[in-house]
Amino acid sequence: MALTDTPDTILPCGRDPLEVADHARTGRLDEHEQSCPHCQAAAAEAGVARRAAGELADAPVDAPAALLPAIMRTVWAELRFTDTVALPVPGGGVLVTTLAIADALRHALDDLPELTIHSCLADTADQPSRDAHGAPEVSVHIAATATYPAQLPALADTCRQLTADTLRTQFGLRPSRVDIDFIDLDLPEDMS
Repeated sequence: MALTDTPDTILPCGRDPLEVADHARTGRLDEHEQSCPHCQAAAAEAGVARRAAGELADAPVDAPAALLPAIMRTVWAELRFTDTVALPVPGGGVLVTTLAIADALRHALDDLPELTIHSCLADTADQPSRDAHGAPEVSVHIAATATYPAQLPALADTCRQLTADTLRTQFGLRPSRVDIDFIDLDLPEDMS
């Protein structure tokens, strides 16, 4: 007898083999399951599978010596190199990637309970614009879901202000623009 995880598999006696296996695992076989040969076979097969899984879980895993270097080659090959922005610090020479800027913005925006960030991208042009103090400006694009009953214009203003504040305090930068796309609206359970 083979157990499958398809929901329509039922033992000839009408019992669900997964329920019988669960009852056997917890020691709660009912009177029928204790006397029915189909249920007993299902419980025995589940016990064999459980013991085999336990043995595999307890067995030491010997990874080939070449596995870690192969994984790391893949990780390094898939790194996304992004543009860098020179930070306006005395003496210069400090660069930050646009990916790091976007991650910091996303972290700051995650504090807004009525907002779920799907993506946050920071970008500079080849010749980034500069503010009155010579600091480069970055453009920011945010895709987010708002939680009902959020007022989207007010939420967008809050996002823009928090983005500008985060850019200024953490990087000494200013946004040239902040675009926000509300791509979904989370409704309460009783409205969906």
